[in-house]
Amino acid sequence: MKSSATQRKENRKVIGTNRSSRGTSVPVSGLRDHRTWHVGSPAALSVVQWCRRRPIATYVLASILWTTVLYAHAATTGFASYDDASQIVQNPSLSSLAASLKYFQSPVSFASDLRGSGGSSYRPLFWLSLAIDESLWGLNPIAFHLTNVFLHWLTGFFLFLLLRRLHIFSLSSALTSLLWICLPINSEVVAWISGRPYCLVTCFLLLGTVLADLYLSHPTVSYLVGYCLAASCALLSHEEGVLIVALTLLVIIAKRKAKSKPAMMLYAVSVFTALLYLRLRHAVGATGVTGKGAMTSFGLFFWKYLAWMVLPVHMSIERSTDTPPSGWSGHALAAWLFVAFACAALIVVHRKISRSLIGLAVMGIGLLPFCGIVFIYQGMAERYTYLASAGLALMVVVIGVESQVTLRPFVLGLIAVWTVWSVYRLETRISDWSDEARLYGHSLQATPRSAKLHYDLGAVFEERKDFAQANREYDKAVSLEPQYEPALAGLGNVDLNLGRAKEASEMFQKALQLKPDDAKALTNYGTALLSLGETDAAKMQYQRAISLAPDDDSAYCDLGVLLFRTGDTDAAVWQFDRAAKINPSDPTPLLNLAMIYKKGGRPDLAVRLYERVLQLSPGDPDAISELQTLQTNSN
Repeated sequence: MKSSATQRKENRKVIGTNRSSRGTSVPVSGLRDHRTWHVGSPAALSVVQWCRRRPIATYVLASILWTTVLYAHAATTGFASYDDASQIVQNPSLSSLAASLKYFQSPVSFASDLRGSGGSSYRPLFWLSLAIDESLWGLNPIAFHLTNVFLHWLTGFFLFLLLRRLHIFSLSSALTSLLWICLPINSEVVAWISGRPYCLVTCFLLLGTVLADLYLSHPTVSYLVGYCLAASCALLSHEEGVLIVALTLLVIIAKRKAKSKPAMMLYAVSVFTALLYLRLRHAVGATGVTGKGAMTSFGLFFWKYLAWMVLPVHMSIERSTDTPPSGWSGHALAAWLFVAFACAALIVVHRKISRSLIGLAVMGIGLLPFCGIVFIYQGMAERYTYLASAGLALMVVVIGVESQVTLRPFVLGLIAVWTVWSVYRLETRISDWSDEARLYGHSLQATPRSAKLHYDLGAVFEERKDFAQANREYDKAVSLEPQYEPALAGLGNVDLNLGRAKEASEMFQKALQLKPDDAKALTNYGTALLSLGETDAAKMQYQRAISLAPDDDSAYCDLGVLLFRTGDTDAAVWQFDRAAKINPSDPTPLLNLAMIYKKGGRPDLAVRLYERVLQLSPGDPDAISELQTLQTNSN
């Protein structure tokens, strides 16, 4: 028998020999040394070591590549007619940074054709970001889309930093962020330029939460000031910014510093900032939409949102028809009970998967305002889950990584399949934004009872001169909502384009009874009356339209046509000239002016105007034909 001292000495020799080995030797225990598991791959080993030493840099590189691959073709989708046209392309307030500052002094009314009306939003930083894009790049949709994609990536980066600050492993934090970036439920926020408020507010919320955690660990003035700035920017980006109070409390509880002086100071600052924002919002005149919340339907809201996030089989940009009815019912009670059961089950699982509760808390905080707690002007929307889906991603990753060893391969396999499905669904969803007819058509598969979507699809067909399809979609919208004024006006437009002036006039009358201040309907009603020979009545409608929308050139052009037909050429020229100044990008008033000058014996002025028309619309057949005629006559 060897002595114990001799045995220990030999053991030391064996271990020492293994540590100095550069070959493929294996220790006595049978476990390979971690330095030799990549035999013959020193480059791969060095990359792994570099990634382990620099987790943040590794995440940045991986996430940039991941986001670029996922959203590369989102930049080519152009401006969407679904709010982008009215809010960006046709918005003169974005023409300069100075002009956009008006949004710091006044609110913007919500759309009136969705659930609720009369409310307004106060999101000045959103409008300022659009103005910055336009001042840098002009009306180039690619630049606007790239800004959205960058904000989405930046939000994912702040999510990664926050999770690491909350003592979640770097790998789990990175996987959570990368999974969240590819969730198809978020495609609406990123691919739709007008969805930017949700990118902005979530980005600033997560940045503020990171700074809150830094302040709790190192209570310095710089961190507190940075936190205040981030919270203020979140609040000025979207009203959801008030969640900074709840997220700050979550960090304080997670760090177990509720009774510390920095925590009390931090929470007091968060509450004060939110109250100051609410006071500012009231001072500028922003008001909430009319109506009440529906707390009784909280469970129904919750499960609908969760189903959209987990299985996005069909997606829609307009979910107001999915809004659950308020009041108690069997379904509402059952949904509440299932929410309570799910929370209880997760609390039990929390003992084994401790970090899952953080994901549940983030998901709950993110959904709280949109689950009937307050009355939302649209009822429901997929973009409302932008923050909440980060909590879902964390729960999925944590459950997969920290599940039992025997179940882990199966759970991770399910997550991998779900992730692949999510990427596929994200790509198809982004592709929908490249074609409006496909976007509205696919959305109707999820929400077939949406009158607004039928109207939007009809408007696309009308613009494409497919009046039969347009008429069909407008009819469906009216059958769903007989008092839906835009669809009634749309039917009038179809009749007008098909030469049915009498039917068009009747439709416009119905629409104007519901909404007398619809300037476009008034203009088209005037055109129908003009076709019927009712010149005086048509002139009155044009003048009403101009008084309601003095910055819209359509009524000026139509009134100019009427005046020219009645022999008042000078007044017609004034109307066309005014229209050209209001909308310099519209070739219609220039064409009309050129025709008047041509007939009036001023070919030189007509040639200049036709040349300007061709600069705006290079392939315009009327301008080319008339210009060739004038040049031939001059020779």
